[in-house]
Amino acid sequence: MELDGIIVLQDPAELPADRDAIPDEALINVDVWAALQGVKKTTVEANRSRHNARRGTPQAKAGDMPEESTTLGRVPFWRMAAYRAWETNRPGKGAGAGRPAGTGGAYSPRAPRTLQLPGDCPHCGQTVRRKDLPEGANVRSRRSLELPSLCPHCSREIRGEDLLAVQEAK
Repeated sequence: MELDGIIVLQDPAELPADRDAIPDEALINVDVWAALQGVKKTTVEANRSRHNARRGTPQAKAGDMPEESTTLGRVPFWRMAAYRAWETNRPGKGAGAGRPAGTGGAYSPRAPRTLQLPGDCPHCGQTVRRKDLPEGANVRSRRSLELPSLCPHCSREIRGEDLLAVQEAK
């Protein structure tokens, strides 16, 4: 569809295979924004609502969606140039996430966060049982010990990365 010579994209099926072929002045709606981003429409609507609430406040973040360029009726539209600028300038994957510095060494997403009881200490090889643990030990349930935690036999700290290293060595 065109409006005063400006291309208006409302259906993701209208998107050309070459996204660079979409002119910067073209208008896109929430459906097209979601298709370009590879997420559901409801995700874009939730992000828009959240970002509109934060806009102009100290809680505003670098990756927030830009304000819509115009509305046609009650439907928001953005210029393709605004989408491209947002996509280029938003923080990368994992920005601001993860463990705080100094809390557990190198992060490994595969490292276990609990030791299944009974389980072997990766340092001394002795079996750690629930009854061996001191009062107040960080036990998640009767069958798992929250890591990091101290081994009751050798008093060394057991970390998820240590358990992972033992598993990989086997």
